[in-house]
Amino acid sequence: MGQRHQIWLIAKVVPRDSTDNKAYYRSLGGFHNQCCYGRLPLRAVRRFIDLAKQKDNAEIIQIELDGVQKKYSRDASEGEMPASPCPYTQFLLGLSCCVDLDSTETYVSGPTTGIAYQPPCVVALIMAPTMATQRRGIYREILRLPQAGATPEEQEMYMELKKHIETVIASLDGVGLVTTEMLAEAWPGEYNPRKGSKKLDEVADPSDEIAVAEDNIVPQLADLVVGPAVKQSIAQGNFDELEQLVWIPEKAKLIKAALREFDPFPDAATQLLRRVCEAESQTNEKELDLTGLPLSSNQILDLVSQRGDIQRLRLSNMPHVTIDAVRKLLTLVPPISHLNLLGTPIADEAIFELLSKEPKLFYHVEAFIHPALLRYDATASYKAAFTFPGVLCPLVGGGGCPAVPFFTPQKVVQMFFDFATGMYRKGTAIPGAGFYVGLRGSTMLATACLASDRAQGQKFGERSVPIFPLFCKGYLDGEGWALLVSETAYSFCCLLKGEAEAEDLELLDLDGFLAAMEAEGRPAPLPASVSELKGLIAEVGLKVMDKEAGYSLKVLTRDVFSYHSM
Repeated sequence: MGQRHQIWLIAKVVPRDSTDNKAYYRSLGGFHNQCCYGRLPLRAVRRFIDLAKQKDNAEIIQIELDGVQKKYSRDASEGEMPASPCPYTQFLLGLSCCVDLDSTETYVSGPTTGIAYQPPCVVALIMAPTMATQRRGIYREILRLPQAGATPEEQEMYMELKKHIETVIASLDGVGLVTTEMLAEAWPGEYNPRKGSKKLDEVADPSDEIAVAEDNIVPQLADLVVGPAVKQSIAQGNFDELEQLVWIPEKAKLIKAALREFDPFPDAATQLLRRVCEAESQTNEKELDLTGLPLSSNQILDLVSQRGDIQRLRLSNMPHVTIDAVRKLLTLVPPISHLNLLGTPIADEAIFELLSKEPKLFYHVEAFIHPALLRYDATASYKAAFTFPGVLCPLVGGGGCPAVPFFTPQKVVQMFFDFATGMYRKGTAIPGAGFYVGLRGSTMLATACLASDRAQGQKFGERSVPIFPLFCKGYLDGEGWALLVSETAYSFCCLLKGEAEAEDLELLDLDGFLAAMEAEGRPAPLPASVSELKGLIAEVGLKVMDKEAGYSLKVLTRDVFSYHSM
């Protein structure tokens, strides 16, 4: 049943056995939505593009795309190529297809079943229509409306619908369409190029053809002297002339690029780098970007410690950063709430060990971006710090629910607000909660909210997604906190260990939870965010969960009993 729609990711990939480094389009995964029709596919595409443009998200996607280059043969079989070669990008695609909290027509769908987390890449394809077909089909529907004899109210409704559909279509202006030739290159067994079209080896990517204005040539030639000037200044130990250039944004970028070429990084050059960072802080005083610089751990600590007020620290693609340096940074500079470690030599095991042994280091961390936390696995390799089952429902079970290994009260408050925005309407819960939960007891809405990093006042569609929450059962044995929600009630709880019964839990309202967070030494959330959440809780009529009356606790009791009986 349903109005099914599939959306697929294709990208240019250099085959493993390539002798000329030529890239070819190929499928990197897809997502199946059981009920997606009309305007919904177009809106999903727009949401994915918007998410992919966010700085952190874009960097993660690029890392994944770089990772598949020269890794698989062009005709890789299903056994050779994993089902999800780019799991984070595919996860982002699934979230885009299932959750929209910005539109006046809030859209939520999709359980977190296996197809949401690990959809197959190589299947017998039933391809969705091209965007051009979608556009034509939608417009033909408009032209059939209104029907003869329609009332004035119906006429007005039809005109409003037409206007909205045209707005949705216009939102994709400037987005190129996938051609039949591109499809044929990605799936040569399924498509045949149109007669007279380009050969497959000649398929062009629109982004490959970049026009360069003639008046840009002279500045580019002038910029060529920056690199040699940096080398000469370091050799002489004199940066007077270059320090005047760092305040010109484009020159500062060139100086920073030149500094990336020095490995090992000379101590004498840290003075110049510090000036560049000071100039960059004029536009973003809370961020320090050291991406790609071959600094030693001591040099990193020295630079960061002198900027003790930074909140966002980018250490991606730094070849010498160590887990010990990360530990010291989180200890010495507590304001760091966002740390990017993509492309570093730090092993996954070192990340999991630090999370497990020193969880208090992460009490103030909202985003910790490392490949270890961006991959799919059937069960998490980390201990759950916060678990969000979504709507607990007696029709489903299994116990495992999405969890994250660290959290802040601010992030939980924002997560709860986003979830309630998508799940409730005008004071009444959406009927049939079982429809909104998956076979493993959660929803894409709950997972999307748990994975997001959204600042107060920022649109949901502009959020970063710095983590891929995995399923954990540890919350059934005392690992961390959980937010429990039914159709009419909620509560926060820290689940007990051992033989304790679920009925013995202390169920906390929002104020009680925040007081417990303060007692643990976690930073307080923004007052504006707390006020906003309290207002929504009152508006939709959510009560604090009653141990005696709520069926959600009976579900929890069942899962706890099953877990300890295994």
